[in-house]
Amino acid sequence: YAKILEDLKKDPASHGNPLDILLLCRLREQVLKELGFRDIFKKVKVSLSEQSVVLCAETIKLKCRKIVCVYLIIGLK
Repeated sequence: YAKILEDLKKDPASHGNPLDILLLCRLREQVLKELGFRDIFKKVKVSLSEQSVVLCAETIKLKCRKIVCVYLIIGLK
């Protein structure tokens, strides 16, 4: 990655135009993949996904309870 940055200092268009943060991120990801780092945030993503499923299920349960309560109240009138 340091070599790529040196190339960019000499010639900003050496790895594509326009030279912006998106290009730098893509180049960084490319280097990481070439070195065997497929997804350095995979464990974090899996953990967050698991937490989201639990929270989603709890939210649905709460919504269903509220709906049942509303129907019970309407039915009592």
